[in-house]
Order: sequence, then structure tokens, then C-alpha cells
Amino acid sequence: MKVAWSTQARRTISQLHGKNVVFSKGETAERKKKLIRIIEDKVLTHGAGSRKAVEGEWTGSYVVIADGYWVFYSYPPAEPNIVFIEAVVHSRQMTIRPI
Repeated sequence: MKVAWSTQARRTISQLHGKNVVFSKGETAERKKKLIRIIEDKVLTHGAGSRKAVEGEWTGSYVVIADGYWVFYSYPPAEPNIVFIEAVVHSRQMTIRPI
């Protein structure tokens, strides 16, 4: 199964630690790679067995929590072998609990 990322989800990852002065650019790049692996592994492992969001912008999408981030994803009907990551939101930025 392949994983596809929305523009919004990719933007969230790319902005991670954008103005961080504690970590070097190399450490930040490694953290981003690790987070992507964690998210993809979690989504592929849980699959359609995850809970669906019942409130908010991603209602009806599957949701898992990976390393402190809410990850919203779906399975496009036209592409049965693809998991589409719609959004990645840090838990501190969530104003509602979608599940």
C-alpha cells in the first residue's frame, strides 16, 4: 500500500521547528524524517481499523495519534491501494477532540 500526502499535511511537516534555535538544521531534518516514518507506520498499521473523526473539519476521516500529532487520513475510492494523509495537527493545536 502506498501513502500519499496532502499539501496541507506536507506543509505541517515542513514547518516543523522552522524557527528552532535549539536544534541544528541536521537534527531538525532527521526529526522530520523520523516523524514521517512514525506517521506512515502508524497509518499503515492501524488502517481502516482506526476510529473515524465525528467532529470538526475532517469528519468521516480515520484518525490516529502519532507522536503527539493527530493524523487524519482516508482511502480514496478510486485508488484502493493508497492511503491519503489529509492533515497532521499537533495535539496542542486541536481546539476540539474529533473522536
